[in-house]
Parts: sequence; structure tokens; C-alpha cells
Amino acid sequence: MQEVLTSNTTMNNGSTIDLLSEEQGVAILKRFGDVIRRRRIELNLTQEQFSIRAGLHRTYVSNVERGERNLTLLTAMRIAQGLEISLLELLTRALSEGT
Repeated sequence: MQEVLTSNTTMNNGSTIDLLSEEQGVAILKRFGDVIRRRRIELNLTQEQFSIRAGLHRTYVSNVERGERNLTLLTAMRIAQGLEISLLELLTRALSEGT
């Protein structure tokens, strides 16, 4: 049986980790989407132009920008490449907005 991870979970080595709540996760996705939208606009790209550059569907990009998609690491990397910025920088910007 698979163990369910709660907001505070003890790992096999005895260490304790705090997990994100659902609300925190939603907030991070919204901030990440905002960072993507601002960078796209800085580059003077429409959603359509950007989606072609990133190899994604325009509606998917729209959903990401609104924080409605929990994207994969590979998709996040494609987005970063399309925005001519590192994934690390995108994540740093999104996470720094929450502090």
C-alpha cells in the first residue's frame, strides 16, 4: 500500500518535511503563470506567436498563464526556451513574488 503524504511527513531516515498545501500550490501556479505572461509581453509576443515558438497549443499557454495547469518539468523547459530565459530564472521570479 502506498503511503499518503500529508502536510508534515516523516521520511524513512527520520527527517521531517513540510509539503505544500493545495492553496500554496495554486498560488505558485498563478505566480508562475504571471511571470510567463510578463516575459512573453516583454518579448512583444502574442500567445499565438509564443505557443508556436514553444511548440505548445495556444489554449494550453493561456491556461498556464492563468495558473490553471500544473505543467511538467519538460513543458516548463520548453516554455523557458521559448521565452529565451532559463527555467531557473522563471522559477526564481515566481517564487520571489510570494515572499
